[in-house]
Amino acid sequence: MQSSCYLILNSNSHVNLLLEEFNLSFYRTKLLLMYFNIINAYSAIRSNPLFKILLSSEQEERYSEQEIR
Repeated sequence: MQSSCYLILNSNSHVNLLLEEFNLSFYRTKLLLMYFNIINAYSAIRSNPLFKILLSSEQEERYSEQEIR
């Protein structure tokens, strides 16, 4: 009786460990996908011509502020 109970508990804990590993890998994969989505969005924004215009106007403002000082 005790050995069968131990086997059930042992297999149950093993299943729980497998489920925990699966959950960790699932969330790790989800985080990686979010990370790559952020990188793709950032690169898409950087390649947008409007962003380049805004960036160049911001740099001009910085240069003019430095010249005033």
